[in-house]
Amino acid sequence: MAGLRGSMDYQNDQNPSIYIPKYIDINVPNVQSKKGSGKKNRIQSAAEIAYKNLNKQKRRCLGCGERAVHNLHTCPIKLAVEQSSKAT
Repeated sequence: MAGLRGSMDYQNDQNPSIYIPKYIDINVPNVQSKKGSGKKNRIQSAAEIAYKNLNKQKRRCLGCGERAVHNLHTCPIKLAVEQSSKAT
């Protein structure tokens, strides 16, 4: 610590081993923040994702006829039937 002490530093009265500078230089950053609202996304926990999916509006699938989060084009039953018919 002796090498850090200079003419601009003075000793602290309560703790003589700590040197406090008389002048503190704070430099302003060269970059500016962008205009706009900014990115407000954060990583969501599994519980938050499950809660959102629980409240998700369900639609009637024309492939299997049940109320689900999929439709005719993404129906797992219809896709399974199409893949089995392609295999044979």
